[in-house]
Amino acid sequence: MRPSRRISLLLIALALAAGVKLLVTYLPSADTSTAATNLASTSPWLPTSLPPDTDRWSTPPVIYSDPRLTHETFHSKSMNLEVGFNIYLPPNYQADKTQKYPVLYWLHGLDQSESTNQYPIQYLDQAIKAKTIKPMIVIYASGGQRTYYTDNSAINSLSETAVIKELIPHIDATYRTNATRDQRAIAGMSMGGFGALKLAFKYPDLFSSVTAFAPGIRDPLSFKKERPDILKRMFDNDPANYEANHPATLVQQNKEKIKHQLPISIYVGTTDYLLAGARAMDQTLTELKIDHVYQEFPDINHNLVKLSEKTKETPFAFAAKNFK
Repeated sequence: MRPSRRISLLLIALALAAGVKLLVTYLPSADTSTAATNLASTSPWLPTSLPPDTDRWSTPPVIYSDPRLTHETFHSKSMNLEVGFNIYLPPNYQADKTQKYPVLYWLHGLDQSESTNQYPIQYLDQAIKAKTIKPMIVIYASGGQRTYYTDNSAINSLSETAVIKELIPHIDATYRTNATRDQRAIAGMSMGGFGALKLAFKYPDLFSSVTAFAPGIRDPLSFKKERPDILKRMFDNDPANYEANHPATLVQQNKEKIKHQLPISIYVGTTDYLLAGARAMDQTLTELKIDHVYQEFPDINHNLVKLSEKTKETPFAFAAKNFK
């Protein structure tokens, strides 16, 4: 072997060793600290081998796996592929085989996955152990990376169907859930906040509450300007199609049901680039006289970790309060 090649291989080996040492030092396999679980919220760890217009439906944790979560899959008949999810089971789940639990579904944001952009489960786990929140199951769903939780059969991307007609029935059939609307909540961040509001407003008979963090809400013209790629792939390049799937449209259509049976909470930072959309949603709900929680946090940008450090166990408590 030539000396130059030998030196190159040695340098690569040293670099890899340094990287592994850094990861091991920073990220113990059983670490449940705030620093470690925050990685699952910010998550720069998505593989990048797929084209940007392709959705990845099952993404097991790549670098860090919270020991309180388990990655599983189900087969989507509508898309004929495996779809992933992460599940949190409360501490007493295995000990008491008779108890059933309510479920909170969490929807991730743009270019994220079921294993990333997760609201930190530590806040719920600690609250359950402290007996300040009743136990619940949490499902971190996969919605595809750039779907806005909308169906487009032309490209075999059926995120809405996968969540509503496949994931929820699968969870209810596989785990000990209280399989009723009164024991099911939904929440999400960014694109997932859009999705949570959209699905809750479209299917108010399925969910007992909804929480949105920095929801990815834009008016049709802004969406066409800022997300032309997604408008093309998910909405047939038609702003009217996007508007038909918009939470503001759906809340108008189902306002009477929503007004009387669907508690809503929205959280956003004042330096978030999506602040205008959150404020517009707040204004729409106020004009419709629909009670809701709306809170802005000063000097926080589009960052789930920073938002969760402010709200902590609040979204879990909100869901638990409205389970009946």
